[in-house]
Amino acid sequence: MSSSAKIEHIAAFAFLGFAFCAAYRDRMTLVCSVVLGSAVVLELLQKLTPDRHARLLDASEKVVGGLLGILLASMALRLLQRWTASDV
Repeated sequence: MSSSAKIEHIAAFAFLGFAFCAAYRDRMTLVCSVVLGSAVVLELLQKLTPDRHARLLDASEKVVGGLLGILLASMALRLLQRWTASDV
């Protein structure tokens, strides 16, 4: 697999994690379940088709990307909350 495909996996799930975390900031258990669960389930679903291969490395790249997006969104939301609280 090329490095661009690995970056694509990480970036796509980082965006997904960021978007879900920003949309459901008070429901972190739901966000983690959806983002990380979809990474694993999508990889497992590839076992059902003969032309695709489920790989642990691909699943881990997606999980790391999802966690990265969730972490970045959490940090951004906390910073935003501090900035808006100090303006009051």
